[in-house]
Amino acid sequence: MEGVVRDGVPERRERLMESLRIYGGHCAELGRCSAARPGPHSANVTAVLEVTAAQECGIPCHRHG
Repeated sequence: MEGVVRDGVPERRERLMESLRIYGGHCAELGRCSAARPGPHSANVTAVLEVTAAQECGIPCHRHG
């Protein structure tokens, strides 16, 4: 693809991958902490976090069913 500017793409890709690794580590730790304590299942905690993140980004969450 001629004429396409790709300045900074490798650096942005590496930052994204590092952020995803950090996110994955935090999610795994959340799951371990949730499993070790009585209370909501880690899947429920993850769902609440996802809904909250979507709302902060202005993405509407609809109830299905």
